[in-house]
Amino acid sequence: MSIGVNKVFLRSLSNELRGLRFKFLAYVALALFIFIYFYPLIITPKGLIPYVIPPTTSLIVFSILYGVVATFKPYEERVLNLVILFFVIKILTDLTLGVVKGFGLNILTLTSYVGIAMNLMRELPTVLGFEVVRAYLLSKARGGKSVVAFLSISAAFALMNEPITRYVNMLNSSYNEVVNFMFKNYVPALAQNMLLGILYVSGGFNANALYALLDKLYIYTTPLLPNISLGVRSVIAVIQAFVFFSIVEATLKEQDVFSKYSFKLSKNFLSYLIPALIFLLVGALLLSNARLFVVSSGSMVPTLNVGDVVLVVKSNEVGVGDIIAFYVGSEVVIHRVYDVVVDSDGSTYFTTKGDNNDHVDPFKVEPPYVVGKLALVIPYVGIIWIYVMKFFIEYLNLLSFVFFSLILTQSLSFSRWLYGE
Repeated sequence: MSIGVNKVFLRSLSNELRGLRFKFLAYVALALFIFIYFYPLIITPKGLIPYVIPPTTSLIVFSILYGVVATFKPYEERVLNLVILFFVIKILTDLTLGVVKGFGLNILTLTSYVGIAMNLMRELPTVLGFEVVRAYLLSKARGGKSVVAFLSISAAFALMNEPITRYVNMLNSSYNEVVNFMFKNYVPALAQNMLLGILYVSGGFNANALYALLDKLYIYTTPLLPNISLGVRSVIAVIQAFVFFSIVEATLKEQDVFSKYSFKLSKNFLSYLIPALIFLLVGALLLSNARLFVVSSGSMVPTLNVGDVVLVVKSNEVGVGDIIAFYVGSEVVIHRVYDVVVDSDGSTYFTTKGDNNDHVDPFKVEPPYVVGKLALVIPYVGIIWIYVMKFFIEYLNLLSFVFFSLILTQSLSFSRWLYGE
């Protein structure tokens, strides 16, 4: 009898020691995670240090915690499919904005292939470390405090989206600079981190890790990005998070309530057809060196009116009388070629004039700045776009706040539904 009791006691003791060992390792992992963020205050991040300390430490954190979070997979297959769909939407959004607003070079890719590879070797392991810690903390957020914990974890991770040195430098910032930081940096980061949290609690670690990894890959390998301001990009990020959040909620609730009509992305024909058509349209425009613009001023009346959508095609043959689109600084102007001038050194430039203007434009247009020549005019269909963009630009912070408020409201109800509260 005593032998049986001893075996039970020893087994219980072994399990308890195993649990204590893991708790100790978990605390070590969390301490290392905090160190990854704060180490620039202790060690100057120069040379190879940023390429060694964060990724190496992150991989250690990942190896400790992955076993705990890997088994939680409530709706994994469906959510992983949605993550792929989200990135199709993100790419299509950037392509569409690029066609309309123009593309700019991504400064993160203005380096050698070795530089890009080193950046990815630094960033991708760090992403795994951050996401496994997020998953671990959320896995512990059970019971009545789970929604509060979800929001707190998202808020903390959003703060860590910026380096600690950024906050140190902000100590002397003005009120307006702090407000701009909140709306252009923190609110979009918080929206994205709430989305990552929802992806974990609905699809498991593979879902939030896949989203975060794809995001980093896209940022660090895409050579061209839409030529839009940080404010516009921030609002788009918040709106995208709201849309993705809504898709996850609608999909999972439909699957749960109408289980016999189980949602299958592979069978949803429209979910493939519509993005495919948009992708083909945008791709055709890019491959044909064509761009779409909306006329926003009356300088070319009556030839072009406010609200007309014009298709401009790249051409090497530009002459007097042609209507061309060209860059003046970061803005695109659509005017008629008034004269073609050849300097004594053989270089060529154009003088231009709006049909409704009294004088020739006060600048020279060199060939590299010419986007293309007018090929097609679609009257007035861009009027709505003008007013939408005017409102969009004037009320960036308001739009960001509104959509973030919607995300916050959704997250509260959806988190309670997921946690069964």
